[in-house]
Amino acid sequence: MADFAAPLSAPAAPPAPAFDHPADFYQVRDFGQKWEAAAQLLRRHGRPLLLALLCFVLPLLLLSLIVQTYGVSFLKNWTDNPQPVSSFSRATWMYMGVAYAGLALRLLAGTLATSLVYGLLRQLLAAAEAREPVQPSVRDIWRAAPLGRYLLQSLGASLLLMLGLLLLLFPGLYVLAASVLLPGVLSFERRGLGRAFELMKGASWSTLGVALIPIGVSLAFLWLPQLLISRLVGQEVLPTSPLWVYGLRAALVLVELVLHPAIDVMQGFHYFSLVEARESTGLAWRALILGQQPAPPAPTPDDSRYVPLY
Repeated sequence: MADFAAPLSAPAAPPAPAFDHPADFYQVRDFGQKWEAAAQLLRRHGRPLLLALLCFVLPLLLLSLIVQTYGVSFLKNWTDNPQPVSSFSRATWMYMGVAYAGLALRLLAGTLATSLVYGLLRQLLAAAEAREPVQPSVRDIWRAAPLGRYLLQSLGASLLLMLGLLLLLFPGLYVLAASVLLPGVLSFERRGLGRAFELMKGASWSTLGVALIPIGVSLAFLWLPQLLISRLVGQEVLPTSPLWVYGLRAALVLVELVLHPAIDVMQGFHYFSLVEARESTGLAWRALILGQQPAPPAPTPDDSRYVPLY
């Protein structure tokens, strides 16, 4: 007699997307699914992106580290060795110049890293639309990166962000959320910040949550460790050898180099999710292959009445 109490086998997990079809990009995904899709894409195509980051972004990060380290050592030497009052202004301006130069290099490295990530996404999506296999190279990623347009648009968004934060907090946060969608809008639609505001209607809270992730990650893995290292070195808990200190800070730079593209890819899937929710682009591609008319797009999700849990 058959044993009907035998446990049923668990259903097989769906296969990971190959990202060889536009519908693999344009899907409505929740927060966890966006991270999962980003991890799957990087496992398949992360090697050329990593090489591109090592070639173009790592030198800028290391240069910014050198400049900032020089600024800190300059300030320390100036405070340890009293100078005439007349030299205070000159020393202050020199330190501010070095500090702002290091910050500018770091921001440029971040902009370049984001551009390279979206260069990879453009290559993969273009090949998926053409139904052609693709193996992106470092040169292909560099050519597809929207660096010039993204740099100009991000400068404008940064000015709006500072203005919004100075006037009121919420307009600045709204611009911050829209800036997450800016690379996708520029890369795949060749449009600007206005399109980002359009996509964000009804999804402002979720987009703001996605926008705050890089700040939280930077605070946890970069800024606080740097502050802790400086304090421990100052108290001589850690070795005060410059080689040791520079090595620790260089390790943090490598951590930033790894975390930055993962967050950018996840934010790219947030853009794809919003476009799919409003316009059903992925569904239209599926219907085109099947020779059917696509169904009308589903109503745009409205999350303006609740605050996400993440």
